[in-house]
Amino acid sequence: MGGGGEKQNMQVSSMSGMDSWSAISSKDSDSALDKPNCRRGQTAYVSEDGVDDTQFLEWKRRILQQTENLKKRAEHIEEHRQSILSYTPGQWLVETGGIKRRMFAIPKITTLLLVGPMGAGKSTLINNLLRVVNDLDRGFDRAQVCDDPSENGTFFLEEYVLCESSKRICAFDTRGLMEGDLTEDLALLEHWLEEGVHHGQMALRSSDSSNVKSALETKGRHGHHKLSEKREVNFVIFVVSAVAIHKMMTGGNLHSRACLTRLFKSPYLTFKDDRPVAVLTHGDELCMDDRVAARIALGKILGLSPLDQIFDIAGFTGRVVEDSEPDLLRDIALLEMLEYVLQRADRNLPYKMGIMVHIKQAWKGVTRLFDSLDGARKIAVLAIVFCWFLLLGLFLAVTLVVIRESSNMTRICNKKNWYD
Repeated sequence: MGGGGEKQNMQVSSMSGMDSWSAISSKDSDSALDKPNCRRGQTAYVSEDGVDDTQFLEWKRRILQQTENLKKRAEHIEEHRQSILSYTPGQWLVETGGIKRRMFAIPKITTLLLVGPMGAGKSTLINNLLRVVNDLDRGFDRAQVCDDPSENGTFFLEEYVLCESSKRICAFDTRGLMEGDLTEDLALLEHWLEEGVHHGQMALRSSDSSNVKSALETKGRHGHHKLSEKREVNFVIFVVSAVAIHKMMTGGNLHSRACLTRLFKSPYLTFKDDRPVAVLTHGDELCMDDRVAARIALGKILGLSPLDQIFDIAGFTGRVVEDSEPDLLRDIALLEMLEYVLQRADRNLPYKMGIMVHIKQAWKGVTRLFDSLDGARKIAVLAIVFCWFLLLGLFLAVTLVVIRESSNMTRICNKKNWYD
């Protein structure tokens, strides 16, 4: 799938391929022409990035062909929904190389982590997944969506169970990235992917202002995350706004482009050879040509095929779905995206760990905790450990003496009984 798509051969995708990744409805394409500042086919920033007008028109034709194919599959949306609802972790696990299913660490619940820049639409995407998977027309707006994420964004990791009936799939909403120092963003990703995630866990940066830190510590004072179960992340969904990509490329913001590339290509987000799934949101706010151009540009930035490896999904932002509002193209794209993610999560499950691996991980955690202490506390911990080992040595020495004396008394008694 991935390799063939990246070669940019200009052939229309077949129905059997992954040609369902664009949720561009006719309503979007018609209304997009009324968007302000629409460049109406001017693809200057795409041309500067190595895609000429001929290639752009071919990409656009193929994307529209995807949409037509998607309309046919939208007629069977209930089958896709039931496929998700009946999912069990490890369902798409493949036994290869003599490795059996019992050798894999299959979780009770598959955990997905949504990451991306601030305001990309992660919370909106979670709400739409809740709506579509559970077939809800109200009560699905559970993830907080803010007009000003910098002030009221997601500062605590929030877990949402996507399948309410089976409770076998959950997604975590995270704090927006690319707000400040990229090094801190990469450190957050490393921590989440290496150590696991907790519901209610605070996402705090060292560069946060004292007011932000104080407010977050006050909000998280109840420490609910300490009571929640730790989840090991099974796969990552990388969410990016089409509007942000459009502004980034037209404004020539090379710094933001480089930061986005570094985040996406972080080794902690990669599962074997599978990179995160890329979801392009807010495309309905652009005209058709700008939307296609943003998709091509994102493919260039992340090193993905615009046609085969990027989902273009405009999220529904209302609180109640009216009868006239459901968009089957958007909904079927959401379900197929989720199915694709679950398949890759299952195919990248880790092997069961032996006792030595557990000991090594425990030792690694202890050393990391020790390194985080200051000088005085390190001395105190070393003193406590020394005393503990001293007491343990004394206990073992006394135990050996008692055992030896007991053995001698038994031998003497046996010899006396023999003489008698």
